[in-house]
Amino acid sequence: MLDGALVDFYAKVKDECSDKIYFQQNNASCYTSKKTQQWFDDHGIPVLYHPTNSPELNPIEPIWHKLKMIVCTHRPVPSTIEELKAVLLDTWDQLDVKDIDKDIVSYPDRVEAVLAVKGGHTWF
Repeated sequence: MLDGALVDFYAKVKDECSDKIYFQQNNASCYTSKKTQQWFDDHGIPVLYHPTNSPELNPIEPIWHKLKMIVCTHRPVPSTIEELKAVLLDTWDQLDVKDIDKDIVSYPDRVEAVLAVKGGHTWF
């Protein structure tokens, strides 16, 4: 699965943004297997450490939540994979970039909040 578009996408982002680009994923065991870690090492893609079960520390989580809420209220309810893909793509285009930016800008506050509760639950 990792051999798909990730290598090309990572190279493009790295060229456009900075040499200090890290791949972020949660720390679930399926993502941290030796084979997966070796794949990232072999492809020169550094992985940002991310504590397990810490959605507060992932700026994409509130965006996924918004996307899911819009899709769940879509009528008619998609009944095929093709319909679901179409609704997801349309819904993604409806997301307001200002909302996405707000979630990204709040990231330092999220980190501070998690540190303050020593890794416990926050209300972000």
